[in-house]
Amino acid sequence: MNEFSHFILTPYNVGIYSRSNIDAAAWMERRKELFQRYCVSSIRFQTIQNFHWIVIVDEATPDISFLQSVPCTIVKTNDCLLERRVEVIRTITSLTTTKWVITTRVDNDDALARHFVETVQRNFEPKHRLCLEFPSVYFYEHRKGKLACGFYRENTTLSLIEEREKIATVFLSPHPTIHRVARVRDLASENGMSMMVTHGDNLRNIFMGYRVRNKQGFLENFPFMTGMVRSGPTRADQCLFFGVSLFRKLRSLCNRCIGR
Repeated sequence: MNEFSHFILTPYNVGIYSRSNIDAAAWMERRKELFQRYCVSSIRFQTIQNFHWIVIVDEATPDISFLQSVPCTIVKTNDCLLERRVEVIRTITSLTTTKWVITTRVDNDDALARHFVETVQRNFEPKHRLCLEFPSVYFYEHRKGKLACGFYRENTTLSLIEEREKIATVFLSPHPTIHRVARVRDLASENGMSMMVTHGDNLRNIFMGYRVRNKQGFLENFPFMTGMVRSGPTRADQCLFFGVSLFRKLRSLCNRCIGR
């Protein structure tokens, strides 16, 4: 009997219909392509399939038939963060009785390396609120086919280990502040273990990073990306990443000094 169960959580479009500045129908059409090309492909390519995938959709979504071919459990909820987490917890506890649960977040327009799930599960420890992260990530510009890499602590693809009876999921805290509620353990990797995709609809992410030296390693981790990389980062992209990384390090240092 397994000691733990592993759930991948993907927020899809929750809250999109309440934003007056967004054409929800057009957004959904664009996002379907990104979701299928990157997120779904990376889930299908995982070296082990011993996990549950939960996709969270807005209860106002008029048509979710596009998810019928996706190997996932669908959770419908509204834009309330607390209610969203309650619905996800209710679904998880109905699907497993194991003592321990791992929840991993992956956004609908991002991707996981093919060994991601296997590596997370191999590093499982029975410790409540232990967060596993891979700081080494790739950045990909969807329209221009640009690829970069970098070191990004507390990125979106975090995995949280919890006791089932005390589960709050990886949504317990925004990813930049997960260290306030969990002990974070960095997992080293030769190549990036996740890929953040930038495109016209990103709320916060912009393309930046350093040149990828081992492109073969990238393609081994993300085989569905074969033929899709056309160029690397410009000098401006690299300088931007250096500046953002420096800011993050200073912010982290300040937070530790003041006990946040």
